[in-house]
Amino acid sequence: MGRVMTAVVALLICNLIASADVKEMLAESIIGPKQGMSDVQDYCEARIPAMPTVKSKEEWEALAKKMRADVLDKVVFRGEAAKWRDHHGKVQWMGTIAGGEGYTIRKVRYEAVPGMWIPAILYVPDKIDGKAPAVLNVTGHDGGGKAVGYKQINCINQAKRGMFALNVEWFSFGQLAGGGFNHAKMNQLDLCGNQRHRAFLSGDGAGAGFAGVARCGGQGSAGGDGIVRRRVADDFYQLAG
Repeated sequence: MGRVMTAVVALLICNLIASADVKEMLAESIIGPKQGMSDVQDYCEARIPAMPTVKSKEEWEALAKKMRADVLDKVVFRGEAAKWRDHHGKVQWMGTIAGGEGYTIRKVRYEAVPGMWIPAILYVPDKIDGKAPAVLNVTGHDGGGKAVGYKQINCINQAKRGMFALNVEWFSFGQLAGGGFNHAKMNQLDLCGNQRHRAFLSGDGAGAGFAGVARCGGQGSAGGDGIVRRRVADDFYQLAG
């Protein structure tokens, strides 16, 4: 009897579909085009901590210190990266290139994490009165790497204004093109329990640790989010953008 009823219902549905305007039926919205995005946003927002209420500069500085420590302990230095925290990577100066008026160029590479070297270029002002500021330039997503004209112009401008300008190579570009440096696979480090930007956080010794630096800022395009992370993780960076 049950099979007979099922067959009868199926026939009725087929007759209904045959007699109705199929396009009109399909045009009826079920969840709407924005429901999926709305569900994801609601899910994420419910898990974002509310902004803490602070009433004084001292309260904010104490809170910032705790949040900075939490970022380092729970995000940056998790997994294998915890072993890299006290690693003192080597810095090798590879020679000097004559620059234009007001600056010279020093070739350098630094050991970001054990066994992995990042090539970079440091633009040095000719005239330094005591200490000078430094800018970490992390600009990726250009096949020419740090040799691209607009990157050089940017760093030269900084050097002529009296700043050390360090331009580091980014995964998949310039000297790090090919091999095991595929930019699109950086997120696989996250799946292995590591934080992908940790590979660059160790590289500060080539710039921020350079003798004569008073304070440090950073800027970047593809690497801009990494720069912001540096500012969060280390108050040595006075400005990030």
